[in-house]
Amino acid sequence: MKEVLNDSWFQTGFVRSSAIGSDHLKPSFSYFNIDITNAYSEKVEAYTKSMLFLNLKRNDVPAVLILLDHVVSKEAGMKKYWQINSLEKPSLADGTFVLANELEAKKAITYVDMFKPKLADRDVNMLSGDSSTKVFEDLYTVKSVWPEAKGTRVMVSPKQDEKLSEFATIFQMTENGAAKLPVEVSEKNHYFTFKLADKIIVLAKPNVYLKEEIEIDVPNDKTYEVICLGLQTGFWNIENLNNKKVTNKNILKDQNALSWNAEAGTYRVRPSRVN
Repeated sequence: MKEVLNDSWFQTGFVRSSAIGSDHLKPSFSYFNIDITNAYSEKVEAYTKSMLFLNLKRNDVPAVLILLDHVVSKEAGMKKYWQINSLEKPSLADGTFVLANELEAKKAITYVDMFKPKLADRDVNMLSGDSSTKVFEDLYTVKSVWPEAKGTRVMVSPKQDEKLSEFATIFQMTENGAAKLPVEVSEKNHYFTFKLADKIIVLAKPNVYLKEEIEIDVPNDKTYEVICLGLQTGFWNIENLNNKKVTNKNILKDQNALSWNAEAGTYRVRPSRVN
């Protein structure tokens, strides 16, 4: 154990941030942001990744997972691949990967929507059965009776070869027969915003900590949980532009997170403390 903890050979990455919602027993969200550059060869200059799990507490769509990948290669010509492994072969409908599985007459479906790169900007390769063990030009034989030996690998790559490749994906886990939820997504220079169910999310890109002013509009149809992730450590303030009320919040190191339940209105979130 001492060798694993102290030998640099085993140090393949580090945690940049991690946080959960205010209810520690049943948190509404779980956030994890990591740097895994050291897990790869010198061909990769930087690789950071963010994972946000949302507990929606619904019967139809109980959970949502948001994944962000930010990969910088030494050479633009190095192809990057984003991959899903599944036991059953997924279907593809209007750019959405539909993963389905069934056990003891219970069936569930996960809808996977990739919004970066966009549908027109990506290539998709689906390898199933015996071909699932093909790694680029090498085909390996797996002698096993387990279904994992003949599953499916879905591989997505950007059409344009560039040093920086970004992947942004939403997984919606649903009960069989339930429709996926509508999602509003907007990309800024350093972050994405999402609105789905009763959540409004500001999620920093995996390689940065936010230190800029952010404006958030909350609709008047219900109370929303506003979740801001990847904020720079230190004091921030939340101003309700409707009633001018200002609240100071201390963003803790290694958590870099802020959340609150918001009524309708426009809120301005800034990296400073107001007296």
